[in-house]
Order: sequence, then C-alpha cells, then structure tokens
Amino acid sequence: AGLRMREQRFDRVLEFLQPLGVGPSPSRRAQALELQARLALKDWSAAEELAGRVGEQANNPQYKPYVAALALQAQGKHEEAIAAFREVLAAQPALTGALAGIARSYRERQKPAEAGAAIEAFLQDHPEDLGARQLLATEQLQDGNTAGARQTLERGLPADPTWLAGYRGLGVVAIREQKPQEAVAAYERA
Repeated sequence: AGLRMREQRFDRVLEFLQPLGVGPSPSRRAQALELQARLALKDWSAAEELAGRVGEQANNPQYKPYVAALALQAQGKHEEAIAAFREVLAAQPALTGALAGIARSYRERQKPAEAGAAIEAFLQDHPEDLGARQLLATEQLQDGNTAGARQTLERGLPADPTWLAGYRGLGVVAIREQKPQEAVAAYERA
C-alpha cells in the first residue's frame, strides 16, 4: 500500500487495504494510509468518517479536527487550514503534525519565512519538543541554511542524547555541506 501511495495509485491503495481495515482492531497503519488515499482522492466525507473512528479508537478528540484541517489544505484553502491547524495545536501541543501542516500551507503559499517563524514561535513555548525541532531543521535545510539546521539539531540533543533523528539530521547537514567525515562522526555519536 505504501508503494501504491508513492505511485499515486490511490484507488489501488484502498483496494489493497480493505481487508486490513475491518475487524475489532483494525491496523492503525492501514487506517493512516487509507486516510491519506481518501484525502488524495478528495473523498472528504469518507475521510471525515474514518477520522472520527480513528480518533475514538485512539481516544484523541483532536484527530478529527486535524484531518479536517488536512482536507482544507488538500483543497488549497491554506488560510483556513492554518487557522484550523492552530486550533488543533493549541488544544494538543504534542500533535506536531498540526505544526507541520501550518508549515506546509505557508510553503504552498510561497511564504517559507512564515513557515519557519511559526515553528520557531512554537519552540519558544515548547523548547523540548524534538519533533518541532526536527521540523524546523527540515525547513532550514529546504532554505539552504545548513548552519541553522545544525544549530537547531545540536540544541535538541542535550534534552535527549538518544534522539536518533537529531544525529541523522546532523549527518544529512554534513552531507549537504560535502563533509562526509562529519556525517560519519554524527552517525558514530548516535
């Protein structure tokens, strides 16, 4: 199903996942892929219904509003999506997917500076959030700011010295700078 998603054969994703999404405890990974496929196919009502079920199963009342924000984003309604993602993030700061949604909508609107600023503002209130830190480093890399990405990642490692994504990010930064020895050193630190 993951391969079919990459190929953008969303109808085949749904066909393949059908037997995995039924029963008393359906596969969460299967549900996530189904949701992505339904959003890509613009099947808003089915996506909303699935989001409600997944949210209930996970006891997460913010999941359905999060998916609604994704649907707005998929429809190109970026201002509305940003507002919806902000509401989800205010209610559940640990749902960094909402922060990623804000950044993506700003990028879609050709406003990369606002994407980075939104993540930095979030990190002011949640400096230990490693998911947000990784997201900021990714944004910085997209802008070609390897020094900023390195600094962002290094600042996260004292909070969790076992943060593998941080080390992996440092390796990516070093490779982008064509410093393979630094990349190896980052991986050895991990």
